[in-house]
Amino acid sequence: MDGNAERVQAKARSLADILSVIGLAAEGAIGPSAPRVMYFAAKDLGTKEGIRLDHTDDLEQALRWVLDMEKGSCSVFFWKEPGKEDYWNEEGKYVYLRFLISECPVRDACLVCGVPLGGTHCQATHGYWAGLLESVFSRKVDLFTERAGFGSCLIRLRTAAGSA
Repeated sequence: MDGNAERVQAKARSLADILSVIGLAAEGAIGPSAPRVMYFAAKDLGTKEGIRLDHTDDLEQALRWVLDMEKGSCSVFFWKEPGKEDYWNEEGKYVYLRFLISECPVRDACLVCGVPLGGTHCQATHGYWAGLLESVFSRKVDLFTERAGFGSCLIRLRTAAGSA
């Protein structure tokens, strides 16, 4: 491995360690509710920062903007329920869809440091993304981690019915 590649790898490991410290410190300071508290704090931040993004009703385009998919940092695949023709599902006054994230820098950092997937780090990231998506869609959006695993994470996006 050349010197430049080793430096990049060392920086990535250092960043993963720092992320781990921040998450563990939040859990120590806040307690067991840290993941949800961080979700909402990050969502507020995402809503404020989302002002810089354009608006669209195209979910795929919105996810491209929010997850920086063009840069290759995340890979997203929409999940269709068996036997359904559409990705959207109705649930009372909400509609939702699921998507798999197969590449995610936060998940990679958690795996490198041995931090549990789906915890404070993931919830803060999902909250931030939800806030950005709210700004892009101009309507309420929430993201929920349904499964967090080594190969991919299953995320549920929920918004108001009639707006999908």
